[in-house]
Amino acid sequence: MSKQRQADTEAALAGVLAQEFGLRGTIQRLESEVDETFRIDTTDGAPLLVKVAHVDETEETVSFQTGLLCHLQLAAPDLPVPWPRPTTDGAPYLTPRAGPLAGRIIRVTSFLPGQALGTVRSTRRLREQVGRTLAILGHALRGYDHPAAHRPVVWDIQNLAGLRPMADAVDPPDRRRTLLREIDRFEDSTAPALAKLRAQVVHNDFNSDNVLVGPDWASVSGIVDFGDATYTPLVNDVAVMAAYQLSDGPDGGTGCRAGVAGGADTRQPAIPAADHRPGLDSAEPPSCRPRRTDPPAHRAGVSPRSPECLIRRAWPAPRTW
Repeated sequence: MSKQRQADTEAALAGVLAQEFGLRGTIQRLESEVDETFRIDTTDGAPLLVKVAHVDETEETVSFQTGLLCHLQLAAPDLPVPWPRPTTDGAPYLTPRAGPLAGRIIRVTSFLPGQALGTVRSTRRLREQVGRTLAILGHALRGYDHPAAHRPVVWDIQNLAGLRPMADAVDPPDRRRTLLREIDRFEDSTAPALAKLRAQVVHNDFNSDNVLVGPDWASVSGIVDFGDATYTPLVNDVAVMAAYQLSDGPDGGTGCRAGVAGGADTRQPAIPAADHRPGLDSAEPPSCRPRRTDPPAHRAGVSPRSPECLIRRAWPAPRTW
């Protein structure tokens, strides 16, 4: 994106935030993959996060993600997740119909403090806390569902076989062969087993960039980026978390086991299963009731990440069996 286009987007965004959300302040662009993401330090000193959806993002998907956060406000209010900040008329998001932001859904949430898990020194205590937090999140989400939770998501482990056509992007050839062999093994043994396990809505991307750590370096201060949330076997969320707890060294699985142990040690109070989709529950926070807008064009639900980057993230180096 050109600097001029960025400037036009930010100027238009400032106008929308002031007029529709009653927010004024300093806007700072943040690194992001699909959405354009900003931090606004408001004039009253409170930082907020602003997401401007990709032009092809569907309102149904945004409604799913917003409803998920609203559900968590009720089911697990102590979880450190972003809370929607409504427009001045109480809508959880809006879609401008003219100007540089036309057709792009705009949301504002609380801004969570902390440092990305992948940038801090990991300890057993911290890894256990990561696993414990994921377990609480999974328990809280088990009563939530939405039609968009069942959209196809290529990052969903149960769809691993869909990566097969991307294998041509992987070099050298021995790495490609290893990858294809693992996909074969997944289809033969893992996929049938997954189909028998309990499924629900999960975060689906509980990696070290999406978990924030507090100043004590031992607590989780934030869970961010629910953009890949989906309905899949619950164990897949544990698998993603555990994979990112692996470390170098002779016993690289220690961190993985600590994360899983932290989740297994969690004792949860009962949370009633209820449907908290936007607009369907009278106890729902007002910020979760959507304003009617003209939805932009449908998107297949796949983020435009590089296939090679995806595969290398999952398979960073050749292994010998």
